[in-house]
Amino acid sequence: METARRVAVVGGGSVATSYLFHFVEAWEARPGAPSAEVVVYEPRESVGRGGAYDVDLDSNLLNVTAGSMSVAGDDRQHFFRWLKQNGITEFRGEPITMDGFLPRPLFGQYLEEAYRDVLQRAERCGVAIEHRRAAALELERLASGFGVRASDGSRESYDRVVLAIGNLDSIAFPQLKGDPRYFDTPYPVRSLCNAIPSDATVGILGTSLSAIDAIAALAANGHRGLIVCVSRNGRLPCVRGTMNAPTPLRVGFKQWLTAMVETGQRVPLKVLIDRIQEELATYSIQAADLLQLAEVNPDPLRFLEDELRESSSAPRNWQSFGNALNDVVDQLWHLLSPEDRQTFDRTIRPIWMARRVTFPIANARTLARMMQNGQLRVRGGFHDVEKAASTFTVRCEGVRPETFSCDAIVNATSFSCDAARSSVPLLQALLREGSAVADPHGGLQLDFASGGVVTADGTIQRDLTALGSMAAGTYFWTNSMDVNARLAMVQARQHVHAMRHDLSTV
Repeated sequence: METARRVAVVGGGSVATSYLFHFVEAWEARPGAPSAEVVVYEPRESVGRGGAYDVDLDSNLLNVTAGSMSVAGDDRQHFFRWLKQNGITEFRGEPITMDGFLPRPLFGQYLEEAYRDVLQRAERCGVAIEHRRAAALELERLASGFGVRASDGSRESYDRVVLAIGNLDSIAFPQLKGDPRYFDTPYPVRSLCNAIPSDATVGILGTSLSAIDAIAALAANGHRGLIVCVSRNGRLPCVRGTMNAPTPLRVGFKQWLTAMVETGQRVPLKVLIDRIQEELATYSIQAADLLQLAEVNPDPLRFLEDELRESSSAPRNWQSFGNALNDVVDQLWHLLSPEDRQTFDRTIRPIWMARRVTFPIANARTLARMMQNGQLRVRGGFHDVEKAASTFTVRCEGVRPETFSCDAIVNATSFSCDAARSSVPLLQALLREGSAVADPHGGLQLDFASGGVVTADGTIQRDLTALGSMAAGTYFWTNSMDVNARLAMVQARQHVHAMRHDLSTV
């Protein structure tokens, strides 16, 4: 008698939803097979949104255009079509286009509906999906598969486990944690607006996208007090061009990358840079122009004004090219040696993180206006922050040392991918038992081809895989929805193929 295969998915956010979407899709493509059971361990009330796309203020915009956000790894316009199908055609009185930036909670609504649709499709093709409102605490290796112990006291066995646990809490500024005036994350931004008095002086630690989200939310909520935004380098992200057009990579370049990956060769960082420069030249993008992105403009307002002008006057082809690299960014990273990865982290990653991801022009205009009227200060040279009885002291060094007294502090240095320093019980248990190893570049060490978690003795566990932030060290750009959806699609298809093969031999 054939037995239904069981899968545990740990986490119920966007990446888990994408995995479920493609798992059911792959099962549908093979009619006549026995049933499968999937249990989603997610303490939240619903599956889909996760923390990244939680219910929030409409000022919290996506940093990716509507036509490029999707739960489907092979269909970038899935979200945009959903908008049309649901009669959502305007935002802030303007028609919604594929190049528009929409509220993050709206994408969360889409994810919840995508999950409900998956449930209906799953039932029709013999896949039972259950949402277990509990956290997975521990995995036990069985003769076949794993046992999962959960926070609700349950213990159940599964043929495979998928870790999609989402972003880890920040590990920065532990000395501030627990203070009600300190916000360890800007999200949901409504919590900032509800808790911070409108006349308070707010210190925002970080100058990247998370910081911009916090500033935009406070501004939209009528904040009147001074906002001080600081980081070590003081770099603001670039503004997304309003005239950009898609820039597909050449087929030959993608074929070369695939061939290098399949042969198992490492490619020196310099060689990869040279090949990328060749690609850039085909789109009339000069490498010298990109080098300017590494420069820190000593005048943040001037930088932002230049960005606003350039983003609305001509296509910014380098941004389109950067988006196109999402299709192969995991391969590029995989081809680098450990030494070249360290070099990249030291020299290129800070620029990539600051400039590669762009933000909407609407938010850029808000920041520029606040700088012009003196309500917003942005600067580099951040040194430290200390809390006193009633305020925080933020110190910046450099040519112009400054000290700021702040009533509230927002940590906008982004989430953590450091599995070794995580407080998540499941990760702690996996690392303690040698069932997983922390990757020095983030997440867990995984097998590139399968996403299988590697044990302390080097064994690849193809029945225990990871996606999202726990795959950062293996696939690099796993804070991008399109990359995560593509990787989830690959894993889901591999898992269905393997499970169907196992069932056929029973």
